[in-house]
Amino acid sequence: MNLYAFELGRKKELSTAELISVLGEENLVEKNLDTVIFKLKDFAPQDLQDRLGGTIKIIEIFETLPNLDVKDKIKEHLEENFKDSSGKIPFSISILSIKNLRQINIKDLLNYSKKILKSLGLNSRFVNKNFKNTRPSTIFKAKVIQKGIDINIIQGNKEMFLGKTIAIQNINDYSKRDFDKPKRDMKVGMLPPKLSQILINLAGNPKTIYDPFCGTGTILMEGLLMGKDVVGSDISDRMVKYSKENTKWLESEFNTKNSYKIF
Repeated sequence: MNLYAFELGRKKELSTAELISVLGEENLVEKNLDTVIFKLKDFAPQDLQDRLGGTIKIIEIFETLPNLDVKDKIKEHLEENFKDSSGKIPFSISILSIKNLRQINIKDLLNYSKKILKSLGLNSRFVNKNFKNTRPSTIFKAKVIQKGIDINIIQGNKEMFLGKTIAIQNINDYSKRDFDKPKRDMKVGMLPPKLSQILINLAGNPKTIYDPFCGTGTILMEGLLMGKDVVGSDISDRMVKYSKENTKWLESEFNTKNSYKIF
């Protein structure tokens, strides 16, 4: 069992409830300002991330410390994990759950980390803009997780946690499902895919999802992506048509295998 931190989205209480529903309250270690920490067995990080609408990224904790003196542990981790690497290494440092960011000199830590990587014979660049926390979209687009490392310094309730990001929201897939599907309707309202995922996860783990007011089919689509059979209905013939077209498109674009029925 290892410790993992889940960085929460904007609606933190809702995001926390989703995580507890999916991962089990018995595995909860602590809740703090920006993250929830769980003790979990091995799992597929990106697969889990892709089904969590309220989680920005998943962080594997590699060190627990009594205070903010993190330099030595960052040095150890970089030397151990990049000693045999090559090419240019993108990296970032994120500070989470610390109200007063002046407690940590992120500029100093970024330059220090760059110096450590240079001592290993590596070229590197940090993607933090203006020496502030990096936007998740920047980490995703720069492929920091695949090519380098996003180090997270987390203020816990009683101690500090150091961790590396092992999965992050796939903004391209979310955007594609939200904006590229064939049928959208601004007048009836647009339920975002992330919120749809949260709603499904709060329902527990049913094999079949039924949405009696399916609209353009967002909940049906997200249910199919989670490997569930889905059923949808709507009083509007036009919405039924839209849901059918969208689920058919999803099946083609994302290779979903489960059954769906819409009436």
